[in-house]
Amino acid sequence: MKKRLSLLLAFVLCLGLTPCAYAGSSPFNDVAPGFWAYDAILETYNDGVMTGTASGVFSPSGKLNMAQFVTVLAKAFYNDDVVNSTREGAWPNQNYDAAEKHNLLAGLTRWGGGVEVTREVMTQMMYNVMADKGVALPDDSDIQMTISKIPDFAAVDSSYGTAAAVCYYMDLLTGVNEQGTFAPKGLVNCAQTAVIYARPKKAISTMGTGTPGTPGTTNPGTTAPGTTTNPGTTTTPSPTNSRSPKSISPQKAPSAPPHFPRRS
Repeated sequence: MKKRLSLLLAFVLCLGLTPCAYAGSSPFNDVAPGFWAYDAILETYNDGVMTGTASGVFSPSGKLNMAQFVTVLAKAFYNDDVVNSTREGAWPNQNYDAAEKHNLLAGLTRWGGGVEVTREVMTQMMYNVMADKGVALPDDSDIQMTISKIPDFAAVDSSYGTAAAVCYYMDLLTGVNEQGTFAPKGLVNCAQTAVIYARPKKAISTMGTGTPGTPGTTNPGTTAPGTTTNPGTTTTPSPTNSRSPKSISPQKAPSAPPHFPRRS
């Protein structure tokens, strides 16, 4: 227990550190050039979003719980709201305050500060960021076209079908293998989180419209999952949440926990 709490405290403290810029070498002993997420990790470090779990340590395979993941997204995309939050209490209350303001927890069927984040939950929160930032989202035909490209789309919880579809269509996700497998119940780690930051950041900077939007309403259950022959291109499954393009119905996110939750 004490060891886990110490690691969590280190993670939180490191999130707030001001990094030094590293252009060609890694600031982390456990992330070498050539690592699949190296560029994204360096980007999150230089942007001050994720600076490691300890001095010189990034822990790329370390799993994140909801409190940590919310902290990363809030710091990355809504840092002014975090800094100016009037919510009382210690971390992560101010991050939850910003998350609620921008509906980052909308659509989640299960959440809690100490709950580790699955890949399908990750896509829902990524989708919420993209919609809040006004990124133009795919329509029904684009979504329908993508469904067959995700071999295990049938395993995605119906609540997260739309989000998974959008993330694949926009190349925010490419799957865990050459077949484009989503692995929706898999847990998100630090390396994946760095990529999750870098890709939406780019999409928002190039495709943001200023008007919140949502994808089409095709039912993904009408098309059987297929296989993908090109792992470099990701297409999107059909949404299960009925939402019309260019309009999103905000949901009230759950209140932040009154104190720092234990990682489970």
